[in-house]
Amino acid sequence: MSTFTTTVAMMVAGAAAQATVTAGSPDMQMTIQAGDLSSFESTDYGMFADGMLIVALVAGYYFVHNRRSKAAISAKVMQKTALIEHDSDEIPAVPRLRKASPPREQSPTQATPTKRPRAAAATDTCRRLNQAICASDSAEQVLALVASSGHQMNAVNLSTAMHRVARWTKKSQLDVEEVRSSAPWRKLVRLSHQRVGDVTVQGISNMLWAAGVLRVDVEQDAQFMVALAETASKHASEHTPQALANIVWTCAVLQWRNVELLTQMRAAAVASIQGFNPQDLSNIAWALGTVGFLDSTFLQAMSKVAIPMLGACKPAELSNIVWACASAGYVNRELMERASDVVCAGPEGFTSQSVSNIAWSFATLGWNDERLMSSITRVAVAKMRWFSPAELSNLLWACATLNVGGSRVLDAACAMVIRSHDRFGGEDLSNTVWALATLKFGSSVCCEHLVRACASRRSEMSAKAMTNVLWGFATLGYKGACSLFVSWADVIVERNAEFTPTELVTIAWSYANSGVRVPELLACIAKEVQGKLNQDEEQALKLAFQKLSF
Repeated sequence: MSTFTTTVAMMVAGAAAQATVTAGSPDMQMTIQAGDLSSFESTDYGMFADGMLIVALVAGYYFVHNRRSKAAISAKVMQKTALIEHDSDEIPAVPRLRKASPPREQSPTQATPTKRPRAAAATDTCRRLNQAICASDSAEQVLALVASSGHQMNAVNLSTAMHRVARWTKKSQLDVEEVRSSAPWRKLVRLSHQRVGDVTVQGISNMLWAAGVLRVDVEQDAQFMVALAETASKHASEHTPQALANIVWTCAVLQWRNVELLTQMRAAAVASIQGFNPQDLSNIAWALGTVGFLDSTFLQAMSKVAIPMLGACKPAELSNIVWACASAGYVNRELMERASDVVCAGPEGFTSQSVSNIAWSFATLGWNDERLMSSITRVAVAKMRWFSPAELSNLLWACATLNVGGSRVLDAACAMVIRSHDRFGGEDLSNTVWALATLKFGSSVCCEHLVRACASRRSEMSAKAMTNVLWGFATLGYKGACSLFVSWADVIVERNAEFTPTELVTIAWSYANSGVRVPELLACIAKEVQGKLNQDEEQALKLAFQKLSF
């Protein structure tokens, strides 16, 4: 049993460890724990029983006497009230009082509840449960409450519990898979699904946010997620900007492209765009871009609101807004110029991720702003040690695409590659090799480390990535990559259907330029591209084959 599961189980057991025993009126309460009677000798039981009998008789007398006294007083009050409120001279008859009956015998382990409407008692229970949920300081505590009292929870309790579990899981950096697979969480999902129709609009958005934080399996919990999506879509116009952003964010992190939900959230965002703050605008723009659900209507509305607030945006918020435009191929001149001004005014405040994203966005849109790129590369040199492999490869790709940069940033990038080549993924390596080759920059030491990393990451690379790597090393003229060319030949033959005709021609050129002749590969390429090339590609392939004497 895992530590997380054990902790939850202990908390559930602790909640039931103490039994409360109530005798007499609700004001007289006595708590008995296991072991309290263990000190009595067997000979003391008789005396104890006699003593308890006397106590019971005295208590019964006072109980009956007290009820009779109260009844008599009540009768007098009723009579006086009737005389005062009656308009005629006739004195109304006072109802005859019933003789007080002795109290019913009750179990010593169960207190007699106060007679109250059932709905009011349930409301109090749910209120106390919500207070307990909110007072919990860990996901384990909340789940322990669900395990022990989930059957008593109403819709508010359930949405609050789900939100708090997600919040504490995120804050405590717990294993989300372990939380999701726990029995109390499965119970919480089941109960929440049953009460979705009773959950408030805010509660629905909280539940969807929690599903995103815990990376819920959309297929495993398909019915619950669809029910949440349908309810959220139905009340789309009632969501706050933050709720709209959170709902779409969940779709993005779960890679859940629910068309109806996304359509309604996007339309609601456009309608209420004036109420968005920088963070909400940034989040929903990033999320819609991630799931590929941006359209011109949203982008135009977003840009109109974003331009005047870019100066107040945090670096990550600004970069997300610009990135969203780039991912959709949307160019707004005023937005781009304003973003450039903000970055150039204080580039030191931008993180490695923000710098990388902004450079990638401008390059993707073909917007060559020399002042901006100069500021970005200067900051990149100072913060190079903080760049992740993906961030570095994107920055280099942007520099190569815009044909900007300089020896300082490229030297710093190569040093980073040498130190951290083993942390690069397949796509990161492909972008890095392609960028260095395009910029015609790369030391033999850097190339050596890149070849070694590419050899170990071959299975992670797409056909396009492999093509870019081969082209890059051939363009740089690095002979140390010949062993890589030989080992990859069989893989290309095996995966030939994944390559486009243009990519196969590029591969043939790369082998020819590197002087590596593999007849089986060349024969495969000739067969696959037959009748599929334009005139320029046919000429390039012919020259490559001639160079390799094929």
